[in-house]
Order: sequence, then C-alpha cells, then structure tokens
Amino acid sequence: MSKKNFSVEFFPPKTAEGAEKLRVTRAKLAELKPKYFSVTFGAGGSTQQGTLDTVVEIMGEGLEAAPHLSCVGSSRESIRNILTADKTALRRHLIAVRRAIATAQRARHDSAIASHVTAWWRAHPVAVLGVYWPVRHEPDLQSAYAALVAAGVQLALPVVTAPDAPLQFAAWTPGMPLTKDAFGVSIPAAPLVALQPQALLIPCVGFTGSGIRLGYGGGFYDRTLANPTHPLAIGIAYACSRVDFEAAAHDVAMDAIITETGILNPREA
Repeated sequence: MSKKNFSVEFFPPKTAEGAEKLRVTRAKLAELKPKYFSVTFGAGGSTQQGTLDTVVEIMGEGLEAAPHLSCVGSSRESIRNILTADKTALRRHLIAVRRAIATAQRARHDSAIASHVTAWWRAHPVAVLGVYWPVRHEPDLQSAYAALVAAGVQLALPVVTAPDAPLQFAAWTPGMPLTKDAFGVSIPAAPLVALQPQALLIPCVGFTGSGIRLGYGGGFYDRTLANPTHPLAIGIAYACSRVDFEAAAHDVAMDAIITETGILNPREA
C-alpha cells in the first residue's frame, strides 16, 4: 500500500495564550509526521504578520511550513511582496537565534567549525581560499584562518564593487589592517591585490538539507555563483540555522555546508 501524504493547517493565533496552545498542539501533531504545516493567511481577523511569524516559528523548529496564500483577486506584485516578507521574517528569526547562543557555547561551536574547515581543506587543498570577516554573530573562524595560512594557503576577502555586481576578492592575511568600503564591508586596506579563489567560505543566515543557502538578501553571493565555472561554494553556519524553505530559481546549492556538528555534503544527503 502506498504511503499517504497529508498536511495540517492552522489559523494563526491572536494572543500569547493562543500561541502557546498552538505550540502544544503542533508538537503532538508533528508526531504524525505530516508532509508540512500551513497557516491560513490573515484569517479570522488576525494580521498577515501573525501568519508569517507563525510560519517562521514552525520552520525554526525544523518543520516544513508555508503560509496558505490565496492568489484569487491578488496581483503578482502583492504575492511577490508576501513571499519576500516571508523570507525577511525568516532571516530576522534566524539571526535572533544565532545571536542568542551563549558566549561559551559559541566559542566551542566556532572552534569545532574551524576544525571541520581545516579538515575540509586537507581533503580539498586549494591554493587560494575566499573567506569572510564575521558580522552579525556569524561563526568566527580566525583560528582556522591562522592554521590555513601556516599551511601555505593564500586567503582572500570579498570586495563589493557595485550593488548589482558579483563579488571580487582581494588578498588578505590575518593581522593585515582592514578598512570599511562604501558599503560598510570590511576589506583589506589599499593597495588591493585581486585574486581568483578556487573555493569560497560563505556565511549562511540559514540553510536547507539540500544545500540551499539563505543570505541577507543582497544577492552578492548569488551573482558570484551564477557563472557555471564558479569556485567551490562552502556554506558556514551554526547547526541551529538549518531550516526548510523553497529554493528560488537563482539559488545555487552549496557544495558543502560546515557547522559545529560536521560537514554536510548535500549531493550525498
């Protein structure tokens, strides 16, 4: 007998008490392993933001969820705005979760990720590696950078040249002075030495089990990876950032994603 797939739909809660009751109910229903949860969009007098917040909370629990949109009587633009708001809410939630990691635990996570990064490099010994300077509570890989440089790797930091252009990369070594560019990004102080990395360490706001990355929404890494001959793309994130969301047409799956728990190879998942 073939397996039956089913979903469960909720009305978004209107009160804190309703939200807590929904969490209890949802935990029980999750044991039945529904294909996904949906949340009625702006139903019963509740706000549309309530629907998006509920969807984001469910996704933050590692469950698949989506707002139940009605396209009848809606314009393409309004639907597009709703979907954009959904991703924006998810980013906000994931950044908050990342920020809430305790200092001692974050240090342990960063150390574990750094060890996995150096292990990945030993299996893929590229000569030039694109790295990043951490912002907004991203994993800090300074210990890995030092170990890689000691092993003879040339590191490079991303440089934004225009709002709608792919990233460029400039040579950098830990200890070199940094400056902020016109976009507020930390880059090596002049003069810049342009490089072409064979692989990139890319910070993720979120990621899926299939290797799709959620970034900050600027599209810089999307444009950088749009070329079919792009460098290897290695996502860097905390394990708590793993969620399920629909990939966009322009999304390029990471070749690997490294968290404190290990190295995820999406093509083998």
